[in-house]
Amino acid sequence: MDKKTYFEKQRNRYKKGELAWCAKMARKWHEEECSHILRIADEAVRLEFLFDLSWDMERTYKKETFAYPICWTYMPAEDEEFVYQMNRHRYFICLGQAYAMTGDEKYAEAFVQITKDWIGHVPLNEESKKITWREIEAGIRGENWVKSILYFENSPLIDDAFMELFTKSLEEHGEYLLHAHRGFQISSNWGVIENHGLLFIGLALDNSLYVETALKRLEQEAGIQVFSDGVHWEQSCMYHNEVLHCFLESLRLLKIWGKSLPKKLLETTVRMAMANVAWKKPDGCQPITGDSDETPLADMLSASAILLAGEGREKAEILKGCAESYPDYESIWDWGQEGVSLYEGISSHVPEERNFFLEESGNYYLRSSWEKRRGISPFPKRLSGRRSWT
Repeated sequence: MDKKTYFEKQRNRYKKGELAWCAKMARKWHEEECSHILRIADEAVRLEFLFDLSWDMERTYKKETFAYPICWTYMPAEDEEFVYQMNRHRYFICLGQAYAMTGDEKYAEAFVQITKDWIGHVPLNEESKKITWREIEAGIRGENWVKSILYFENSPLIDDAFMELFTKSLEEHGEYLLHAHRGFQISSNWGVIENHGLLFIGLALDNSLYVETALKRLEQEAGIQVFSDGVHWEQSCMYHNEVLHCFLESLRLLKIWGKSLPKKLLETTVRMAMANVAWKKPDGCQPITGDSDETPLADMLSASAILLAGEGREKAEILKGCAESYPDYESIWDWGQEGVSLYEGISSHVPEERNFFLEESGNYYLRSSWEKRRGISPFPKRLSGRRSWT
């Protein structure tokens, strides 16, 4: 697919001047996070990688430096988690946001070069399915690729030849995810992550089979994986919020594409968002239960509020009351001016109740007040242990 054809299909493409507006708002409200993103982007340009974003599942503590051609299976200290994180390409979005904030073509050049290197050196085969092409990585790439390319629409380095290569690989991802459905994924966070990636790809490529299959699976997984009290059955706050992120992003895309929101998926998303309200600690972080990091919840709360602004006003007001008065960093870029306007139009208040009994998951949360503890970092505390995402 050539460049013009691809971008004309994208209903979530940025309007003229909107990226500059998003960059301005991001700097206004999130100066520290903008610096963080620029640092990651600059490192990616130099092929240096340290994974320390708030929701990075496999966080690292030592910078690793590469050269072209990149060894995509490099495993420092025999740590396979590094390989998984490296091949999820979350840093592509950082490159895109850095490009939007600066206009520097070095970020577009790095995006093109790294993408070409990956496509050229990471074939899909039975061996790669065990590490670089696991279904979960393919699903995460589906979101990261489809999001990141939008930042570079106006770069001359994104030409027809690159777009043909890019969309052909996207289709390969889509076909793989379409046929990679296994029984365990129905009850695993893997299934949700994979199928939200399939939805991203299906909408980007205008492939109705991908879209319909992804939505059918996501609804089934929502019905099986989430308790009636809104808690994901694995009872890891980290996994809960990764699943919630996938549901929020899936519903956001459906809204943008003018499609109806599946009732079960929307209801499950609301319950999961309100579970975050129940367990948010006074310092703003999620509890370290199960396989979790102590990550601030303000971004998940505000993203949920924006989505629900037109679906459940009262809950949106509570979500905003437990977040911040301004939208989170990623929502500024994902929703643009419309989302910021929606958020600013939501009144905010904390819940009347202070204690919550989440009966089906067997959790009770008690608090003396909704007063916030000031001075928390916007970035998560790092744990000494490593996770193995299962």
